[in-house]
Amino acid sequence: MKKVCLLIMSMLLILSGYSRAKVAELEQSQWQLTTIQDEEGVVLACGVHNENPTETAPQIDLVCTAGDGVLTVEDKTHGECYSGTYARKESGQKEVIYQVTLEQEQGFAVVSTMQYEDGTAVPTLVLRVDSCSLMFFPYK
Repeated sequence: MKKVCLLIMSMLLILSGYSRAKVAELEQSQWQLTTIQDEEGVVLACGVHNENPTETAPQIDLVCTAGDGVLTVEDKTHGECYSGTYARKESGQKEVIYQVTLEQEQGFAVVSTMQYEDGTAVPTLVLRVDSCSLMFFPYK
Protein backbone atom coordinates (compact mmCIF):
# COMPACT_ATOMS: atom_id res chain seq x y z
CA MET A 1 0.00 0.00 0.00
CA LYS A 2 2.88 2.36 0.80
CA LYS A 3 4.36 1.72 -2.64
CA VAL A 4 1.06 2.58 -4.34
CA CYS A 5 0.75 5.82 -2.33
CA LEU A 6 4.34 6.76 -3.15
CA LEU A 7 3.77 6.00 -6.82
CA ILE A 8 0.62 8.15 -6.92
CA MET A 9 2.33 11.01 -5.09
CA SER A 10 5.31 10.84 -7.46
CA MET A 11 3.02 10.95 -10.50
CA LEU A 12 1.15 13.95 -9.08
CA LEU A 13 4.41 15.80 -8.50
CA ILE A 14 5.58 15.05 -12.04
CA LEU A 15 2.26 16.11 -13.58
CA SER A 16 2.11 19.31 -11.52
CA GLY A 17 5.57 20.17 -12.85
CA TYR A 18 4.27 19.92 -16.41
CA SER A 19 1.34 22.21 -15.67
CA ARG A 20 3.69 24.86 -14.30
CA ALA A 21 5.81 25.22 -17.41
CA LYS A 22 8.03 28.25 -17.27
CA VAL A 23 6.57 31.38 -18.84
CA ALA A 24 8.70 33.02 -21.54
CA GLU A 25 10.36 36.29 -20.60
CA LEU A 26 11.28 39.37 -22.59
CA GLU A 27 15.02 38.73 -22.33
CA GLN A 28 14.87 35.11 -23.47
CA SER A 29 14.54 35.78 -27.16
CA GLN A 30 15.16 38.12 -30.02
CA TRP A 31 11.68 39.00 -31.27
CA GLN A 32 10.46 39.52 -34.85
CA LEU A 33 7.45 41.63 -35.76
CA THR A 34 4.27 39.97 -36.98
CA THR A 35 1.92 43.00 -37.00
CA ILE A 36 1.48 46.60 -35.89
CA GLN A 37 -2.12 47.59 -35.18
CA ASP A 38 -3.83 50.83 -34.18
CA GLU A 39 -6.36 51.20 -31.35
CA GLU A 40 -9.21 49.92 -33.55
CA GLY A 41 -7.26 46.82 -34.58
CA VAL A 42 -6.48 48.06 -38.10
CA VAL A 43 -3.24 46.48 -39.32
CA LEU A 44 -0.76 49.27 -40.08
CA ALA A 45 2.21 47.04 -40.98
CA CYS A 46 3.18 43.37 -41.16
CA GLY A 47 6.49 41.74 -40.42
CA VAL A 48 8.50 40.38 -43.33
CA HIS A 49 8.22 36.90 -41.80
CA ASN A 50 4.44 37.12 -41.40
CA GLU A 51 2.84 34.16 -43.20
CA ASN A 52 -0.45 36.05 -43.75
CA PRO A 53 0.37 39.65 -44.71
CA THR A 54 -2.47 42.00 -45.61
CA GLU A 55 -2.65 43.50 -49.08
CA THR A 56 -2.80 47.08 -47.83
CA ALA A 57 -0.24 47.11 -45.03
CA PRO A 58 3.46 47.47 -45.85
CA GLN A 59 5.88 44.76 -44.76
CA ILE A 60 8.76 45.82 -42.50
CA ASP A 61 11.61 43.96 -40.85
CA LEU A 62 11.37 44.99 -37.18
CA VAL A 63 13.34 43.20 -34.45
CA CYS A 64 13.02 43.71 -30.69
CA THR A 65 15.69 42.76 -28.14
CA ALA A 66 15.92 43.28 -24.40
CA GLY A 67 18.59 42.88 -21.76
CA ASP A 68 19.71 44.50 -18.52
CA GLY A 69 16.75 46.90 -18.51
CA VAL A 70 17.44 48.20 -22.05
CA LEU A 71 14.83 47.67 -24.78
CA THR A 72 15.85 48.06 -28.44
CA VAL A 73 13.61 47.99 -31.50
CA GLU A 74 15.52 47.92 -34.79
CA ASP A 75 13.76 48.76 -38.05
CA LYS A 76 15.98 46.94 -40.54
CA THR A 77 13.81 48.03 -43.47
CA HIS A 78 14.38 51.75 -42.90
CA GLY A 79 17.73 51.56 -41.08
CA GLU A 80 16.41 53.08 -37.85
CA CYS A 81 16.85 52.03 -34.23
CA TYR A 82 14.72 52.97 -31.21
CA SER A 83 15.79 52.42 -27.63
CA GLY A 84 14.26 52.64 -24.20
CA THR A 85 13.95 50.88 -20.90
CA TYR A 86 11.83 48.18 -19.32
CA ALA A 87 11.11 46.92 -15.82
CA ARG A 88 9.23 43.81 -14.77
CA LYS A 89 5.97 44.77 -13.03
CA GLU A 90 3.90 41.62 -12.59
CA SER A 91 4.03 37.96 -13.40
CA GLY A 92 1.37 35.32 -13.35
CA GLN A 93 1.19 31.67 -14.29
CA LYS A 94 0.83 32.46 -17.99
CA GLU A 95 2.26 35.95 -18.50
CA VAL A 96 4.88 38.51 -17.51
CA ILE A 97 4.01 42.23 -17.65
CA TYR A 98 6.63 44.95 -18.06
CA GLN A 99 6.52 48.74 -17.85
CA VAL A 100 8.36 50.14 -20.89
CA THR A 101 9.57 53.48 -22.16
CA LEU A 102 10.51 53.65 -25.83
CA GLU A 103 11.79 56.94 -27.28
CA GLN A 104 10.17 58.92 -24.43
CA GLU A 105 6.79 57.17 -24.88
CA GLN A 106 5.55 55.11 -21.93
CA GLY A 107 3.69 51.87 -22.37
CA PHE A 108 3.74 48.23 -21.40
CA ALA A 109 4.76 44.86 -22.74
CA VAL A 110 3.23 41.46 -22.10
CA VAL A 111 5.01 38.18 -22.76
CA SER A 112 2.84 35.08 -22.77
CA THR A 113 2.34 31.90 -24.74
CA MET A 114 -0.12 31.65 -27.61
CA GLN A 115 -1.81 28.25 -27.71
CA TYR A 116 -3.01 27.04 -31.11
CA GLU A 117 -5.82 24.57 -31.85
CA ASP A 118 -3.32 21.94 -32.97
CA GLY A 119 -1.73 22.00 -29.51
CA THR A 120 1.42 23.92 -30.40
CA ALA A 121 2.41 26.81 -28.17
CA VAL A 122 4.54 29.80 -29.18
CA PRO A 123 5.88 32.59 -26.94
CA THR A 124 4.37 35.97 -27.85
CA LEU A 125 5.37 39.55 -27.08
CA VAL A 126 2.84 42.37 -27.31
CA LEU A 127 4.34 45.83 -26.99
CA ARG A 128 1.85 48.67 -26.45
CA VAL A 129 3.35 52.13 -26.93
CA ASP A 130 1.58 55.36 -27.89
CA SER A 131 -1.60 54.26 -29.68
CA CYS A 132 -0.12 51.18 -31.37
CA SER A 133 0.21 47.53 -30.47
CA LEU A 134 3.17 45.65 -31.88
CA MET A 135 3.01 41.85 -31.84
CA PHE A 136 6.20 39.79 -31.99
CA PHE A 137 7.14 36.11 -32.08
CA PRO A 138 10.61 34.67 -31.36
CA TYR A 139 13.06 35.39 -34.17
CA LYS A 140 13.53 32.44 -36.53
